[in-house]
Amino acid sequence: MTHTWDAWQLADSAFPSGGFAHSMGLESAWRHGLVNSESEFRSFIDAALSQFGHGQLPFVMAVRNEPEQFFEMDRLLDATLSNHVANAASRTQGRSLLRAAREVYESTELSELATNVTESNAAAHMATCFGYVAAVIDLDVEVTARLTVFLTLRDLVSSAVRLGVVGPLRGQVIQREANPRAEEVAALCARIPVDEATQTAPLLEILQTRHDTLYSRLFRS
Repeated sequence: MTHTWDAWQLADSAFPSGGFAHSMGLESAWRHGLVNSESEFRSFIDAALSQFGHGQLPFVMAVRNEPEQFFEMDRLLDATLSNHVANAASRTQGRSLLRAAREVYESTELSELATNVTESNAAAHMATCFGYVAAVIDLDVEVTARLTVFLTLRDLVSSAVRLGVVGPLRGQVIQREANPRAEEVAALCARIPVDEATQTAPLLEILQTRHDTLYSRLFRS
């Protein structure tokens, strides 16, 4: 049961992992006129969940199952994230998560990883850091997969509410109705090996790269 409480704490919006500073390309899509309605936002959610599931969840699970492979998986993920905006956002969130988890769980393993990341100037991407944290606190494999997909969905809905794409209550309705799709992504993509990881939404990639060209920005990515 302790592990269940740990999962809830990681899912809590109060856990300072930095996710709410990023819109995962939604702000850029909104500014470029591609997400202006609830139906368009739902389509964006579907594309973003698929993108995360196929592109990053395999790395989360690889490190969760074999944490000693952290640096190898982190280098491989860094090479696949050629989108400079997404790459920078992933590094920022990963380091924030690692810093917070090290303090919260008072783990020797996390402290040593944080030191090694600093000394080696490793990327420390969000996916690989999350997988390592999950391994250290012994989160169930299925819970790890579901939790990372849930966090992606939650942050997308939060971003849409702050941008004014949907209202707070409607956002929660959309999130609940997206749960079956999130479960499908978690179940399918958790089994994908890292050498089959791929980006599934090229338009989303393009929109993310345009984020830092926006005249004004609410989010960092």
